[in-house]
Amino acid sequence: MLAITVLLVAFLATQGTCQSTDNPNLAKKYSTFIDEAIAKCRTKAGFLDSKSQNIRRQAFIACLKGTYMKANKEDLVSYLITIDAAPSRNRVQYHLNKRFYQAFRPRELHVFLEAGQMLNRSN
Repeated sequence: MLAITVLLVAFLATQGTCQSTDNPNLAKKYSTFIDEAIAKCRTKAGFLDSKSQNIRRQAFIACLKGTYMKANKEDLVSYLITIDAAPSRNRVQYHLNKRFYQAFRPRELHVFLEAGQMLNRSN
């Protein structure tokens, strides 16, 4: 029983080591996923002049999110490597959203949204 436990621990330890030595490729993959997320945000930002208030709000949040990811891309890649995020679009998107909403608390987002609505009214 002890031998099986030791072998299992050794196997799991080598699995983590193999993945962490592949950081340049992993960083490139994460960077590509972040670029794709930024492109999606730019597409959503095209709806800023929509007649629907909800769509305008989501477009404004997409603008903020895209700007945040572009400005913090290297830090986000480092973060994803540090937490050993699964290199899949969905998991990376989950962690990008999580970091964005940690950086901008709901109260702060509300202030930005109100400012955006006031700018739309004045135009």
